[in-house]
Amino acid sequence: MDNALSHAGYGNIEVRAEADGRVIYITVKDEGAGIPPELLPRIFERGISGKKHGTGLGLAYCREIVISHGGDIVVKSESGTGTAVTVMLPAYSGEMSKDE
Repeated sequence: MDNALSHAGYGNIEVRAEADGRVIYITVKDEGAGIPPELLPRIFERGISGKKHGTGLGLAYCREIVISHGGDIVVKSESGTGTAVTVMLPAYSGEMSKDE
């Protein structure tokens, strides 16, 4: 959300959540400038940022957290039309114990 807010300017930001029984999909889509094509393959690397004063840690940390929970994260972006980030997490299908 922070990335979408900082890059969308005055454009719209859409947040969508869906589930298919096995996977939960959470998508944040903005109408910002998009990620430059030369930067897109490296956006999950630490230190890579599209912001002038960015640390380049946000998406790297997001990816680590999502993967540690058995999920995946995908970014689709086109210059001038915006960016969509989708997080896919496995849906919980069992019962929790009293200790959880």
